[in-house]
Amino acid sequence: MPRPTSIRIATLILYLQLALSVAILALNVRLLISPPADQADKIAQLSGSQVAINLILLMIPAAAAVVTLWAVRRKKRMSAIVGSFLLLLSGSMISQPMMFMGVLSAFLLISRSARLYFTDMLPSSGPIDVTPSAVEDAETSDDGAKEVDPQPAPVSRLSVAEPVLEIREAGPDDAETVHALMMEAFEEYRAAVPPSSALDETADSVRENLANGQGAAILYEDDKPAAMVRYSVEGDTIQFFRLSVPPARRRRGYAKRLVRWIEQLGVSKGLDKCRCKVRQTVQNNVAMYQDMGYEIVDQELVVRPQGSVKALTMEKKLGV
Repeated sequence: MPRPTSIRIATLILYLQLALSVAILALNVRLLISPPADQADKIAQLSGSQVAINLILLMIPAAAAVVTLWAVRRKKRMSAIVGSFLLLLSGSMISQPMMFMGVLSAFLLISRSARLYFTDMLPSSGPIDVTPSAVEDAETSDDGAKEVDPQPAPVSRLSVAEPVLEIREAGPDDAETVHALMMEAFEEYRAAVPPSSALDETADSVRENLANGQGAAILYEDDKPAAMVRYSVEGDTIQFFRLSVPPARRRRGYAKRLVRWIEQLGVSKGLDKCRCKVRQTVQNNVAMYQDMGYEIVDQELVVRPQGSVKALTMEKKLGV
């Protein structure tokens, strides 16, 4: 999901705190190396241990800011909260602006919208940014990553009672369900240039692929098929593609749940990497994978009769 306003503001404040901490540390180091005449005697009286302690105290806010920024990016909620409070305490010993920014960033990181961001959930009301509803990644050069629809489908509100979610391995007998979810998720992109190659598949072709080595997983919401992803294993890598979330069940974190399931499957098989492909122009998809720890390792131009598209290969080391 996109970062809510609270997370974006908190991140900006954390960067300001980091810059201010580094500036204060650099200034104090400079004073120790080349003290002004009116403070030279006072600094000369400091012992080595006193100087070391002062420098360590000045380094704590910078280190806390780095840790908190890392935790926010990786969606480690408790680490982010602990880091922000450590930054608040250490910053209060340095300056009033540092203390004020520490209070504000800590407040933002414990807000409701921040909690929903860390848990991949969304509030039941209020404006919601557009994110891709179906991320399609090709297993071959025939890439089918979708375009972003400028007019997203209406988002249904989450019910008060949390649905029961379960991800199950799919086999050839589930080909109809896998195909139906894929068609429902990608139908709105039939007019894309070039069109999605997912729309060319049939239930029979899906069944044949599942019978010949490919895999798939279906996410069930209250025992009803809600989303799916397909995958294949190549050497030491598990590659997923055709990640599909139909319009009625978007914005609930189902895509990330399925990707994490694929990653755990790769770990259980002793594989080293997880890989996917995505269109370069769909920056929301790229950002989603980067937030999950994926890095761009290659790019290619896929040429089709209906048009060409630049595809990015993204990978993540498993078990790290």
